[in-house]
Amino acid sequence: MEVSGLILGRVLTNDSLAIQTAQNYYPGAEGQGVISVYPLSNLADKPSTISSDHWLIGASPGLTPPVPVLPHRRQRLEHLFRCSR
Repeated sequence: MEVSGLILGRVLTNDSLAIQTAQNYYPGAEGQGVISVYPLSNLADKPSTISSDHWLIGASPGLTPPVPVLPHRRQRLEHLFRCSR
């Protein structure tokens, strides 16, 4: 698994690894924050990704995001992450 940018946060659940990266030391504005979610069953799979200007601070215990994130599922994935500005 490879990520680009600065790693701002990471969350491990029973079945997924979420990593937040950005181009600056914060996710908002020009920081261009991205949360990538990798299924633990196969870390070589392409991750689900979502742009986020919020800090990643946790995730729901049963997080199982779709790969890739389809637009109509994006809102559900955002809801699964507990984020804070």
